[in-house]
Amino acid sequence: TRKAGPASKANSWQPLKGAQVVSNVPGLSFKTLADQSTLATGSNPDKVVIIAKAPLDQGIWTALRLDALRHESMTDGGIARSDSGNFVLTSFEVYLQREGGPRTKLTLKNPQATFEQGHYGIASSLDGNPETGWAVYEGRKIDRDHAALFQFSSPLEAETGDQLEIVLKHESRHPKHFLGRFKLSVSKDLNPSLQIKGSQIDTLLSLAPDQRTPKQTADLLSHLKITDPEVKAVDTTIKSLESRLAN
Repeated sequence: TRKAGPASKANSWQPLKGAQVVSNVPGLSFKTLADQSTLATGSNPDKVVIIAKAPLDQGIWTALRLDALRHESMTDGGIARSDSGNFVLTSFEVYLQREGGPRTKLTLKNPQATFEQGHYGIASSLDGNPETGWAVYEGRKIDRDHAALFQFSSPLEAETGDQLEIVLKHESRHPKHFLGRFKLSVSKDLNPSLQIKGSQIDTLLSLAPDQRTPKQTADLLSHLKITDPEVKAVDTTIKSLESRLAN
């Protein structure tokens, strides 16, 4: 087995370019924006499966990133055209299509997210259950972007002509909760991360709590949930209690 190539700089993600995006719903269209994100337009179905196919550059890749991004055309400038601007990603599947070869499903591991809504954790997008999924509602208008990453179970050695097919299913009981704008990226980092760069964290920590904007506070909390064991433990306990109350 070949080892992954040298780790690139921290937080180095390469957007998948030239993606062809379709869905299983007539009238739902997609267009690529200047930042390589995809914007959904047209019909607004209750449930939908979105399929993105993109060429994968030659090299050894370790992880895939999904950015859930706000847009003015979404509810209250959120991420979806649902009642709250929230989404529920019930399934995230990735396939490798090798030129002249079979379509192979790739195994993913170590899912992470910048934020998870109660029992709607990112790991639920891999469990095959349409009643679960990843969501990001915080009890208010969706006022910030979110992201998730998935590592390949083993480094993926891409050859010339390879394509990735990403299947994003939104099949929850909550109508119209599908990603309205998203971006897909890949990484060669041995330890891929969603963390904010150190210089940004230092700036946020240097501010008094009452001087931080709501977005800065949320970004700092998201960072600490990933990097600080004590904060992560408290967050896990809260999610467990929320899940018990929901049941």
